[in-house]
Amino acid sequence: MGEWNGAQSGAPSPAAAAAAGAVDGKGRLRRSVSSSPIYSPVRRKKPELGPIVRDKYGFRRSFEYISKEDQDAFDAYYAGVCERRRQKWDVLLRKCGGVMPPRSDRSLKRYIRKGIPHELRIRCWLHYSGANKDMEENPGLYTMLSYREQQDRSMGYRRDNNKILEHIEVLDKDLHRTFPDNIHFHGGQPASVPETPTDGSGEPTSPTAATAVYMRNPYLRSLRRILTAFAYYSWPHPNETRTPPRVCSYPIGYCQSLNFLVGLLLLVDGQTSGENGEPGAGNGAVFGNIDHPNWERVAARIEERAFWLLVAIVERLLPPEMYGANLEGAQIAQEILWKWLLGERGGRFGVNKVAKWVDGMEGSDLSSRRRAVGIRSKSRSRMQPASNSSMPPLSMVTTSWFMTIYVNILPIETVLRVWDCFFFQGEKVLMRVTLTLLKIHEDQVLACNDTSDAWKLIKEIPPRMIDCHRLMEICFKPRVSLNPFDERGGQDPGTVSPPHAYITPPAAAHSSSAGSSPRRSTTGDDSDDEVGMVSPVIQNDPLRKYGEGAANARRSKVPRRGVGSVSRKMIAHYRSLALQERHGGERPSAGEHRRQF
Repeated sequence: MGEWNGAQSGAPSPAAAAAAGAVDGKGRLRRSVSSSPIYSPVRRKKPELGPIVRDKYGFRRSFEYISKEDQDAFDAYYAGVCERRRQKWDVLLRKCGGVMPPRSDRSLKRYIRKGIPHELRIRCWLHYSGANKDMEENPGLYTMLSYREQQDRSMGYRRDNNKILEHIEVLDKDLHRTFPDNIHFHGGQPASVPETPTDGSGEPTSPTAATAVYMRNPYLRSLRRILTAFAYYSWPHPNETRTPPRVCSYPIGYCQSLNFLVGLLLLVDGQTSGENGEPGAGNGAVFGNIDHPNWERVAARIEERAFWLLVAIVERLLPPEMYGANLEGAQIAQEILWKWLLGERGGRFGVNKVAKWVDGMEGSDLSSRRRAVGIRSKSRSRMQPASNSSMPPLSMVTTSWFMTIYVNILPIETVLRVWDCFFFQGEKVLMRVTLTLLKIHEDQVLACNDTSDAWKLIKEIPPRMIDCHRLMEICFKPRVSLNPFDERGGQDPGTVSPPHAYITPPAAAHSSSAGSSPRRSTTGDDSDDEVGMVSPVIQNDPLRKYGEGAANARRSKVPRRGVGSVSRKMIAHYRSLALQERHGGERPSAGEHRRQF
């Protein structure tokens, strides 16, 4: 399939491209962009050949945007933050008798937003997503589903009379595309597609013949078993008597990007599991050694937890039909983001200028569009039409953000911080993070000349979000300042300084006066601040324009407010409007649906 260029006239819509499977090997929607004369992020020269540097999760590090020195400095700072959070969580769990705090606990949401200790992540994710309850109510279901493929093949089922086996063949081809640069999945070597031993009819000679090359890798072996079990869980069996006691809320089988979700779950759980497979009780030594005598038992427990977390993601945390045959849920999620939250309610979330810019992409000339957002500039050439779809082409980029829940999009540590909040609050976290990224890069978006420039910008935003702690702090700031002494409470929330225009560098701000206090959180959690921990100065960091503390924010004239809350009620309302339009209903007036919020 050729690459789709959103700048060309008559190009297929993002929804059509997504439904057609225009996705690359890393789960990102394929796209082709030209070089950008406006937005040119400062890329570092590729380092000379030398030893491969990996993070603690086994991913190969890239220094394209952030230098090795800056990443090492941030890691040292963030290690102190994690230790501080670990101590806080220890106190919280002791207060709750060693069990997870109830959702009614007033401090719980704040603790989760500030980061869950790595060894507690799986326990928290299982508990607050509801996966633990599902697992307890359906004992043995995963084990039963994991043996279905072998049973079906022995009973004579083939892909022509069992659609599930066709889905399994597709997921087999995706195994080698799952984290190809991660040492735990591919031993640090580039993955290659194995040849599949087949019989005369073209069918695999055994259930695992298609992946025989990978069966010595514990992560890929477990990945295949989980995805195979989920295919049987989420697609109707041709023999109704073999239907499991519980089935998925909508048919899926297999959809690309599910492999990345399960892969990350295996990484987190596998590296912190104990000798008996209990979560967060060890260093994953048993699961990482496929020759260990207890490997099968430990792997079974880890796989079952990952399976039910995947079920929770698909059935509860993400919208319906997100991974269905036509990806309707993914398309509607983008409509809610770009058409309703950004287009209709941009002012409420402080991204009104971006909303007007996106609206002006479709056919209006650049000069009138810039006047609409209050920016003076010389007349420029007309923009290329975006597409025949009502959705902006930029939604094609953010579709992959939602379907992979930012895996392979944001840096791994930032992804985990987003997942902490996602397993607690669901889809609305993805909306809020995306709006925050657009707000942070508002000036660069407005500077883009056309769709190609914007594509390049949006694509290159996430890899630079290395400071996960500050990003999440900005993301969950209230829309309206709660501090009555904030001198800038009435400033236009759309006014931001360019990334290079901060007044005092963070390090200089702390060293300028001996009596100045270290950076403190503005989330209202005074008891949980990382006192004495100074965030390092990261070159090319777009987050630094948000200043260091209230005093710096006032000096640098940068708004200290976030995009505000995106409620479940609001998302559900806009989803009903999107479904109403899709099925031929009349669109309500702007005032009619705005009055509900």
